[in-house]
Amino acid sequence: MLALLLGACLFASACGAVPSNRPDVAIDYGPPPAGTRDDPIDGTPPELEAPQTAMRWQDCTATVLAHYNLDIDLPGVTLECVSFAVPSDPDGQVAEWLNIGLTRARLAETPEDVAPLVLTTGASQPASRALATMVETSGAILAERPIVAVDRRGTGLSDRVSCFTRALEEQQIDLGAGTPGRDPVDAAATVGRDSTLACTDHIEPLETLFTATNAAHDLDALRDFWGVDTLAVAGVGNGAVVALAYAALFPSGVSRLVIDSAPAVAESGPSMPGADSLAVAAQQAEGAEAALGTFGSYCQSIDCPLGPDPLGEIRSLLERAATGEAGPLTPGAVVTAILGSLGESSEPPNDRMERLAQELAAARGGTADGLIQLSYDMHSIMGDDGQFIGQCSDATTRAVPENIRELLDGWRSDYPHVGEVLALRQLLCAAWPAIDPVELPDELSAPTLLAEGENDPWSGRGTSADLRGSLLASGAPTFRLGWQGMGHGVLLHSQCGAQLIAAMITNGRVPEDNTCPA
Repeated sequence: MLALLLGACLFASACGAVPSNRPDVAIDYGPPPAGTRDDPIDGTPPELEAPQTAMRWQDCTATVLAHYNLDIDLPGVTLECVSFAVPSDPDGQVAEWLNIGLTRARLAETPEDVAPLVLTTGASQPASRALATMVETSGAILAERPIVAVDRRGTGLSDRVSCFTRALEEQQIDLGAGTPGRDPVDAAATVGRDSTLACTDHIEPLETLFTATNAAHDLDALRDFWGVDTLAVAGVGNGAVVALAYAALFPSGVSRLVIDSAPAVAESGPSMPGADSLAVAAQQAEGAEAALGTFGSYCQSIDCPLGPDPLGEIRSLLERAATGEAGPLTPGAVVTAILGSLGESSEPPNDRMERLAQELAAARGGTADGLIQLSYDMHSIMGDDGQFIGQCSDATTRAVPENIRELLDGWRSDYPHVGEVLALRQLLCAAWPAIDPVELPDELSAPTLLAEGENDPWSGRGTSADLRGSLLASGAPTFRLGWQGMGHGVLLHSQCGAQLIAAMITNGRVPEDNTCPA
């Protein structure tokens, strides 16, 4: 029986109970629109189109900041929200409807009658939260057009799935640690099975309808309601998977495409990012170790409370946590706090690193409550119920316990701070129902930007190079943008990156490959 948490809906006029009371806009997909808009791939970028149908946007600036507990200023920026209903199953086999939350950012001077940039972060974090945290760096975009964040099914301000107890969330962080003598692979696999059963029972019969493919259909439903032929889409993190799925299913429905900080592709050859869970984890581990290197250098430069060897202190804390010598603190909690703090975008990087250093030092001294709470806070950003469902649905090639046993020693050596935890974490999705993968676009005319950072602890780097050949072969003019900073999402962190993205969206021209400074 479907049970969805409707408290995420912000306004009574724009949200109702599923499925009987549909909000604001109800979309009928009709026949699949793929291939119905035959724009020639002739070197002319597709036209940017302003929405032709208005939505009942309402100011939600304070509500969004409170919803995500964000203590940030948004000078001159207004956030507006609305929701619209889509059928859960584009094929019509399931009759349930779902509310999709939209959040629009604009300045007072942002033009009204222009094409917005549509932002999706998929299951990496709620798109509405990411939008609120990125407005300081995205002024170049907002000066020319609004940004509309689309929360993926089950996340953010869309109808949220609530299938985990607090105890189960703690187990997902800790990976079943805490029982002396218990095999860590078996413990993590058990948590994965329990998590899968909790959610599949909760959302039945929709357990296979939270995929990137379904999220892509939701984007096309928005395009259809707006009365336009194309969308300019930016996908960050797992949102890059959604954006690519949209481009694959509706290639003539894309006017501009930004693929930012995408998860890894499989080593076996061109494939949709995020499909191979071990490839995703290995690239993330590399990015996390690189980000920790930046953290260690910064810590040494400011004489932080971890002392002259901050990374050595982290390894020592992880060893103590693994043997139970750090009280309730587990390696999973340490790594979750590290990954979240070094990747998220609600604070400047120096502030995030200083807070992390303080909590790690306190835990080293025997006071771990702050670090444990930080791990819960970061888990709520990166891995809540709906995000778990989306991430597992997108991983079509999943690790099994035998895979993890074979690689565990090597990952402990190759990625000494995060390798074991990230390897074990892949078992959380091992029992999720099998879902067919979506292929990369094979015909695309939209100018495309591939962006990634050098120190990304959520996605790592390398996917831009892996994707470029496939996208060029599809016909998409493509360029790569690097960023030397630390964090997840070039668009979310880099003002330089936002300026280049703004120019590409407006003029449709693909510049030379470029790199933005930290």
